[in-house]
Amino acid sequence: MKQWRTKLAIVVLIIVGCVLCWLEDPALKNIGKQGTTNLIENFYTITDTINPKIENVEIQGRHLTEKNDIFEALSPPSEKEFRSFSVSRARERLLKLPFVENAVVQRAPFSRSVTVTLSEHSPIAVWQTKKQLLLVDTDGTTLVPQEDSRVDRILQQMPLIVGDDANLAATSFIPLFNAATDLKEKTTALVRIGKRRWDVILKTGQTIKLPETKESAALKRFSFAEKQLKLTERPISVIDLRLPDRIVLRIPDKAEQEKIIKESLSLE
Repeated sequence: MKQWRTKLAIVVLIIVGCVLCWLEDPALKNIGKQGTTNLIENFYTITDTINPKIENVEIQGRHLTEKNDIFEALSPPSEKEFRSFSVSRARERLLKLPFVENAVVQRAPFSRSVTVTLSEHSPIAVWQTKKQLLLVDTDGTTLVPQEDSRVDRILQQMPLIVGDDANLAATSFIPLFNAATDLKEKTTALVRIGKRRWDVILKTGQTIKLPETKESAALKRFSFAEKQLKLTERPISVIDLRLPDRIVLRIPDKAEQEKIIKESLSLE
């Protein structure tokens, strides 16, 4: 059987070589690149039937996609397709996975190894909406997170956003917020208010009210005030930055202050 396969491979290679030489004839140049590409793809399909088994899979660029999903995408749904493994069909199945933005599948003829190179979406925040958590991509589109320990760790590092339109507004605001590293470490959630502006909820229970525009300038004012006055360490419930020329502070009453202290202790 092995000798028969070897002979068949040699015959196929000779035929393909003759056809490629035929394509080099100047009189046949109008066949074009597409014809050559199709011929090579057919050659891969024919030669892969000699040794269709895949033993090794190398995966590159995976951060959010589960390995098992990739393996399933590479597994042909039928025995017929398995005997003619198609790189293009495998890629089509990979592109249907939620975190995959682009994929390249490579397999050389007669090889039992496949290389998968993924380009995944880049989520910037976790959006809490309608009692579920969704990942928000850089363009505001949402992705359903998968149950995976790696994904869980990534979720914990991302800002939590809440409110209508928060996923779309986050595309421009999150980069500004991430630049305020001191504030980011102290933040529990970012709440979108009336589709117009943001409130920053701190781990201390305090609320920072940002203006509708010029959020970057407001964040810088807070950073300066925090360094000078340690606002987050004082008995303040609201830090209002909506006015461009001043910071308005709200001092809580006794009951509210006790609530803030209790919430702060519960987060430690």
